[in-house]
Amino acid sequence: MRQNSRFSSPAGFNEYCYEDSYAQDFVLSSISNYFYKCGFDKLKIPTLEHQKFFSSEYVGTHPWPNFHPKSLFAVTARDYNKAYEDVDSMEGKYFLIPEGTTSLCRWVSSKIEACDSRFKNGKPVKLFYTSNCFRNELVSTLSDTKLREFVQIGAEYLGIGSIKADIEIIQLLINSLVKIGLESESIIVRVNDVRLFRFLAEKSKLNVNKQNAVKNHLDNIASFRAQNKKKLLSTELARIDKYLHEINISSRLIKKWKILYNGYLSSEDIKNKLKGFPQEALADLYLLTKYFENLGMKVVIDTSVTRSQEYYNKLTFQADVHIGKGIVSEIAGGGRYDYFVNKIMGKSLVKPILFATGFAFSLERIMKILKTNSLLGNRNILNTLYNNDFDYVVFSQDLMNASKVAETLRVLDLRVDNYIASDRIEKAKEYANSLEAELLTVG
Repeated sequence: MRQNSRFSSPAGFNEYCYEDSYAQDFVLSSISNYFYKCGFDKLKIPTLEHQKFFSSEYVGTHPWPNFHPKSLFAVTARDYNKAYEDVDSMEGKYFLIPEGTTSLCRWVSSKIEACDSRFKNGKPVKLFYTSNCFRNELVSTLSDTKLREFVQIGAEYLGIGSIKADIEIIQLLINSLVKIGLESESIIVRVNDVRLFRFLAEKSKLNVNKQNAVKNHLDNIASFRAQNKKKLLSTELARIDKYLHEINISSRLIKKWKILYNGYLSSEDIKNKLKGFPQEALADLYLLTKYFENLGMKVVIDTSVTRSQEYYNKLTFQADVHIGKGIVSEIAGGGRYDYFVNKIMGKSLVKPILFATGFAFSLERIMKILKTNSLLGNRNILNTLYNNDFDYVVFSQDLMNASKVAETLRVLDLRVDNYIASDRIEKAKEYANSLEAELLTVG
């Protein structure tokens, strides 16, 4: 996805203007407004984050699929005091944030340390954020939905450890997409519980490196299956079979591993196909999927969804959207991370300081869905945004009168341009026609 013009932005960093810019703003404001109506408060997080919070101590050795340490943009900033000649000032090491949850949890930790009464277990706290994020992806892998600068829209439900909070957060995800014009039946949420993976990893005596290798296979399987890439899925299934045999997993345990990556499950499959797995995890999955089945929403069990991040301790999930005959996969992902605040605060992991569950949207993937829907002629937000961009063009040789009329119309929530490029009315008409707007001549 390299851009060849000498005036192009760096690869993976895009400019947006006209319809694209307005549409992004409208989507962000629509989803943010819905989050607000659901009781979530907005947190604005900084672009820089301390490097230590993205070390293996906090986010593990495998924070997202196919992670590489060089995929983080490192920034060194010296904290000057009273003058820039102050050579004794401290030097801070930061990353441009690759995701928003870590910074949100670091901020929450500061509030807990300050004994803020709003952050105590048993008392729900709902937060959301919209933030530019940065990952130094390989240039050869870049696409319109995989950039080095991208936007996350995240929602986090803190303080409640019950599966009911996970249900609410998934319902928030689905309803948010419906609010911007998607059909509920086009949205599929694939859910899993990492306790199933950890149970088998422990039984199989996998070290961290082997666990990460299996996670990569599972993440690839989940992705290929969601995108209906049958050849790639078949290849990846063969690879994980081969890998499990190579690391000398017993045939009995391999059969259990196969359950995790051989297809989607319904709530009823839990009783027959997942026997022997941790009962608390199965009970949560059953309650959650049964709830959404009763609502008629498409929430399925996909036990290959590990989500990689080691701070997840229970539920994990990803959302896909079907558009026409195609699929945009993983437009959102999330899960439960009850012990992440403990890690940031350096506390014991015996009992969570603050229960937490949440998810984040990819704005770029939402935009791809809306644009594709628009091309297919489906009703969605972009059809409204792109029509009648300008209502009026005001023309007058008296600039003061023209400005007064234009402002009067803008108060009525109309979009109005004041034409001053020429004193000739023919030019004003030509300009108004180019905008598909009505020309208003003021004496």
